Amino acid sequence: MRLAIIAILILFAVAILVWPTVDNVQVPSGREEVVFWHFWGGDDLLVVQDIVRRFNESQSKYWIRETSMPGNNMQAKLFLSIGGGSPPDLVNQDDAI
Repeated sequence: MRLAIIAILILFAVAILVWPTVDNVQVPSGREEVVFWHFWGGDDLLVVQDIVRRFNESQSKYWIRETSMPGNNMQAKLFLSIGGGSPPDLVNQDDAI
């Protein structure tokens, strides 16, 4: 029984350590946040993050917060976010909606 409890605690600790965290970057004062959903991952994600970083550094009016959303069922996710009252400002979508 003790071994089972220890195993569960270890699994719980590992799950907490590998759980994805939310980007806690604060929007700089005086800028308007623009939430951008896209479907890129892997090497392409690094390219998108670099473009967003360069844009954010190039001006002082807007702050782009990019969020990589898995492309699977992106349309449903978008419609649910709209229905829930919290849609992104920009969406990169390659399906016809």
